[in-house]
Amino acid sequence: MITGAKVLSASGKKLKDGNVEGFRTNIDVNNVSFDKNRITVSYTYTTDYDPGLAQIEIKGEFYLDEKNRKEIEESWKKNKQLPQAIAEELVTHLTYSATAVGTLIAFALNIAAPISIPRARLQQPEQAKKAG
Repeated sequence: MITGAKVLSASGKKLKDGNVEGFRTNIDVNNVSFDKNRITVSYTYTTDYDPGLAQIEIKGEFYLDEKNRKEIEESWKKNKQLPQAIAEELVTHLTYSATAVGTLIAFALNIAAPISIPRARLQQPEQAKKAG
């Protein structure tokens, strides 16, 4: 399905100092073009740090093979959406790529990486024995 991808631009700006209370991520599919031998999906991936502390923006493209061209083209022309299975695959790959690039930008801005990491819970050896 996905035959290639590239990041076209990446930027970040720190708007003010403060503690990050959370972040919101938005993915926009800007355009889908149908060239002779491939389909190009252009996107913008934005992470906003709350409350108004910083923003990271990554723009890029994914390249798809011709396998589902008719289905993709009909869906895009009809309602500006990609078929669900294709959209899910793109979002998975996009999240991986944008998180990696966003982490480098976040490091440069001295803010938390745009990754949702589950909170670790450690048990003391005595508690583990009682629970087990």
